[in-house]
Amino acid sequence: MFNSNKKSSICFSAIQHENQSSTTIDMLKDCSPCNNKLIKFSDKHAKFLIDNLNLLRKQKELCDVILMIGQSQIPAHRAVLSACSPYFKAMFTGELAESRKTEIIIHDIDEFAMELLIEFCYTSRIIVDEKNVQMLLPAACILQVINKIYFIEDTT
Repeated sequence: MFNSNKKSSICFSAIQHENQSSTTIDMLKDCSPCNNKLIKFSDKHAKFLIDNLNLLRKQKELCDVILMIGQSQIPAHRAVLSACSPYFKAMFTGELAESRKTEIIIHDIDEFAMELLIEFCYTSRIIVDEKNVQMLLPAACILQVINKIYFIEDTT
């Protein structure tokens, strides 16, 4: 049983495997609950997770919100949107009426830009060109998607 009062010094050493698909962390000093066991992190897990969340979205499974923008209806997961955007996090976790609705009308954002940014939230990929950059940047600003704003600015 782990004694939380016991102080232990833990030092880790990362070893990258030849196949570059995972990293093993060797624990060099004793840790009561671990007893010098190896801790393995899979670099593929994040991609697996994001791919499956996107598949769920495309199949409209477990989606708990529909964004209504122009003529588009975009099903999504509140948790994913909140993780990607402080705008959505405030909307879904605060006292706004939208926190209790399943269909939310979005104003002042181009529907094509919104579709691209939602796709980016689920895939980490976005196509930016001279035709869409003028609508993507304002949408990213409204949604407070800082890392996407930098990404868009870097590609122009």
